[in-house]
Amino acid sequence: MHTEAYVGAKNNACASLSMPLATVKVLESDKNIRIDRWFKRHLSHVTFTQVAKLVRQGRIRVNGFKVNVSTRVQAEQDISFPGELTVVPSTPHIKVISNKHKTELVKKLKEAILYKDSDIIAFNKAEGMSVQGGTNVHIAIDDVLDEFRFEAAERPRLVHRLDRNTTGVLIIARTREAASLVSESIRNHMMSKEYIAILHGVPQPMTGQITAPILLRSEHVEQPKLLESLSLYEVLAYLKDKVSLVKFQPQTGRKHQLRLHALHIGHPVLGDERYGSQPLQQGIKERLYLHSYVTKINYREKAITVKAPLPAYFSEALSVLGLDISRLSYITKKDL
Repeated sequence: MHTEAYVGAKNNACASLSMPLATVKVLESDKNIRIDRWFKRHLSHVTFTQVAKLVRQGRIRVNGFKVNVSTRVQAEQDISFPGELTVVPSTPHIKVISNKHKTELVKKLKEAILYKDSDIIAFNKAEGMSVQGGTNVHIAIDDVLDEFRFEAAERPRLVHRLDRNTTGVLIIARTREAASLVSESIRNHMMSKEYIAILHGVPQPMTGQITAPILLRSEHVEQPKLLESLSLYEVLAYLKDKVSLVKFQPQTGRKHQLRLHALHIGHPVLGDERYGSQPLQQGIKERLYLHSYVTKINYREKAITVKAPLPAYFSEALSVLGLDISRLSYITKKDL
């Protein structure tokens, strides 16, 4: 914790608690970061779960007001929290990761690098890889990012997510400055993604948009709320009314957006057990058939396009299902 940031402990009536609170003034170098990231940066022994719980209880506040874990702090704001968090426990919570699992994940990720420059690294994330920790997650990509510093001095940072069983392009930023640039590109719609999915049935019309709002219900927000969401789609190939290969272009970034939108139009993603998938045809492996195929991003006056080849099981499923993609210009042969 930066000593110049620590102001001291005081009683704060607005927290409706009798225990003393520590109050810290946000530094200029910490402006616009999420409050959970602020704790990870300055009080690294405090876990995300602890932060989320204290936020829900109103025991972490900014300028006296309640926040959520995604609230971004600004320079000169006061962050108040229980004073005991400033004391590093003698036996802090440590996530135990076996060397074997860490070595295996690092090896797979290094083999999956699609693009690297001084600002970003792009991977072709495999099925079953968790991007961040959570329930029943023993190791995640975020746990091994130190292994991808290469010549850089800083630890890389996550800038977006993919679901555990969604495959394809995943980008990390190599520095704090790069993370800010990429995040700005996302906010300004200068980063676009194109996904390929196999759906049950064939959407009608063959091209269109899905605008169904998505309900945000999380332990990190006090009240569930509907979020505006938009996905564009195009049917690339289909087999009668049985299955279709569809390109999706999400225009917003809600959790499980494409899977929920596919369900909304009555054509769930093949293999999506959570959102309405039907029994799979014999010969089709039990996987989620949703792949982040192309990501385009503009930053530092550069236009980068990253394409991730399809997983082998995805290509095999296309063949088993009889989806003829030989005439498609969108999918190149080397990506099958």
